[in-house]
Amino acid sequence: MVNWTLKRVIMANLMRRVFMLAAWIFVAATTEPPKSSGHFHVTQDRKATYDDKTDSWHVTLSCGQFVSLGHPAVDVLWQTPSGDTKSTSYDHGQFYLQLPNPVEGGNYTCALPSTYAATSCLPAGSPLSREAALLVDETKARLTLLEAENTDLKTLVKSLGNRAEALAKENDVLKNQTDSFEHLMKQKTDSLQQKLDDATATLEPPKSSGHFHVTQDRKATYDDKTDSWHVTLSCGQFVSLGHPAVDVLWQTPSGDTKSTSYDHGQFYLQLPNPVEGGNYTCALPSTYAATSCLPAGSPLSREAALLVDETKARLTLLEAENTDLKTLVKSLGNRAEALAKENDVLKNQTDSFEHLMKQKTDSLQQKLDDATATLGKHNRFGEVKFSR
Repeated sequence: MVNWTLKRVIMANLMRRVFMLAAWIFVAATTEPPKSSGHFHVTQDRKATYDDKTDSWHVTLSCGQFVSLGHPAVDVLWQTPSGDTKSTSYDHGQFYLQLPNPVEGGNYTCALPSTYAATSCLPAGSPLSREAALLVDETKARLTLLEAENTDLKTLVKSLGNRAEALAKENDVLKNQTDSFEHLMKQKTDSLQQKLDDATATLEPPKSSGHFHVTQDRKATYDDKTDSWHVTLSCGQFVSLGHPAVDVLWQTPSGDTKSTSYDHGQFYLQLPNPVEGGNYTCALPSTYAATSCLPAGSPLSREAALLVDETKARLTLLEAENTDLKTLVKSLGNRAEALAKENDVLKNQTDSFEHLMKQKTDSLQQKLDDATATLGKHNRFGEVKFSR
């Protein structure tokens, strides 16, 4: 009985030491080598990952890294902000959780469940018995996904553009070949026809509210001059510019003043990229002629302000670029498909021209041979006299 108890104590100590050595975990980093700390952490991968099964990009969380899973094997359980529990996938010391789209923002936790066999081997007070948490921001997660998708779309646009260009060049070559075949066929048939005519010639004859407000347009606008998308602010709406004409002056968060453009009752300010976050104000300057005509206490004499969020502005630009890229991909895809079809038609035309030219050439050559033979026969018997 004593020996059995002693064995159990020894085995428990051995298991504890093996587990502590095997379950060291480090924070994943790209700038320095992994470090063992005896704790584990949850991190959000910097770049989105593509899943062939869902045919889309996903944000991925990782929990670890374990040097060894030990025996019994370590396993973790994830909990989402809504309280759902998720199983995990394991690869190279990391437990991964792929977040479904759209990403749910909030706290995600990773822990060794108390009901799992490996957890029962932990010593009392082990840091591995505590859960690790990570706060996921919905907007930043969406930015990560859009950046990955846009990079992928740009690669696809470049590939489709190269394919369309190659097909267009090939089609130009085929068109030139077709034109050459037509010209060559005409030359050969004309020559043979002339010889046939010569041979047979001897045989037979030939708002308004009283105030004005600053708003950020929901969609980005494209500027041909800068060849890029921009966030635009509008200040208005004026029913009429009046006389002397109303004009406004914008002030950026850094204190710079900007002139404005006017269209259909709105004064517009196109923000340069990258967008500067902060308060933008729109006002009728006191030095302008129109301002001096305002009655005392007019609401139009007060400035209107709008707080621009850098992250949301960037999201607006990425969404616009994403939509534009998808349209371009579709357009290039259609063009490539049309060029491929035209390519097939031109190849068939080329084959047809070759076949037709051979048929006509053979036919005319046969007629020429027959006419030559007939002329030879008449010449031998003196039945035909040639006149020039």
